[in-house]
Amino acid sequence: MRTSSSCRILLAAAALAALAALAPSPVRAQEPTAAPRPATHTVKRGDTLWDLAQQYLGDAFQWPQIYQLNTEIIKDPHWIYPDQVLRIPGGTEGVSGGGTAAAVPGGDRRAAVTAFNLAANAAARGGVRSSISLREPRPAVLRGDYEGSPFVWAPGGPSDVGQIVAMAEPAGMAGSSGRRPVQYHEDVTVSLPAGASVGSQLLAFQPGPVLTGQGQVYVPTGILTVRELTSGGRARASLIRSYVNVALGQSVIVLEPLPAQGGARPVRVEFGAVTRVAWVQNASKLPTTGAYLILENEGSAGLVPGDQLSLRRRPALDRDGTMPEEEIAVAQVTKVTKWGATAMVLENRDAGVAVGMRAHVSAKMP
Repeated sequence: MRTSSSCRILLAAAALAALAALAPSPVRAQEPTAAPRPATHTVKRGDTLWDLAQQYLGDAFQWPQIYQLNTEIIKDPHWIYPDQVLRIPGGTEGVSGGGTAAAVPGGDRRAAVTAFNLAANAAARGGVRSSISLREPRPAVLRGDYEGSPFVWAPGGPSDVGQIVAMAEPAGMAGSSGRRPVQYHEDVTVSLPAGASVGSQLLAFQPGPVLTGQGQVYVPTGILTVRELTSGGRARASLIRSYVNVALGQSVIVLEPLPAQGGARPVRVEFGAVTRVAWVQNASKLPTTGAYLILENEGSAGLVPGDQLSLRRRPALDRDGTMPEEEIAVAQVTKVTKWGATAMVLENRDAGVAVGMRAHVSAKMP
């Protein structure tokens, strides 16, 4: 009986196997594929570069890729505006010129370095990265980076400045103008600074901290275009770009154009001058790409826009001063006055950027 039962079980199993072989094979589920990435994105109210990087690149920390591909449109990565059309890295129609390689469907991510993806970035470039300053030098300073640069001047600021003296009064909001910022494309009345005329672009700015023995930091707030001359040395101007709140009473000067650089690129130097950081924007110790620094005058002689600097510190475990300095960020000089040079962070790899840290000139403009 036991043998007969076993035979019946084996025969039944064989029959089921035969039927399964004759049945049509189930369709194998395809591996999920990434949807085609559009070549452009039209900005909607509420969009940020952080959100767009998450949406299209799969990683919010890769927002510098979108910024660097659209610097002619985006003057400050903190501000994008409805109806701007931004190019997307790796879009299905392809993008020509100056973009950073984006995440590729399937997982090959050639991304801009951040403090969160150093290992992935080194692997994508095919080897260990000895210094982030050894990468291909960035082109000369971009217009938006230059225009938004804080600058150092003698205490009291530039002479012959103008001022935002009146703002439009929205219907039903009489008396509100002094308590709110100027809105994008809003008209204001300005007293004209020296050299301004119809069509001139004006840089609005506000005073920052005084750097002992050096000067005072002045921080741009926005850019206005002079539309119409009125009377008494005044004019009507319209806000076309905003970095922080532009407000009544702020000073304005004629915006100096970005010095022509003829397509030149900085060239690496082995033993460049050494200066120090005198001021860090917002006192941040992990400044993001695009954050500004002010450099001390000592050691900054001869710096020009486009020069690159390696920001370095001693390792925390260096007890006897024998360990080599470690590079934690790379910055590029964006603006220079007789009172100091301004630099913008290009890339950073670790926290610790601070006032007083050493900045070595690692690349010079020809």
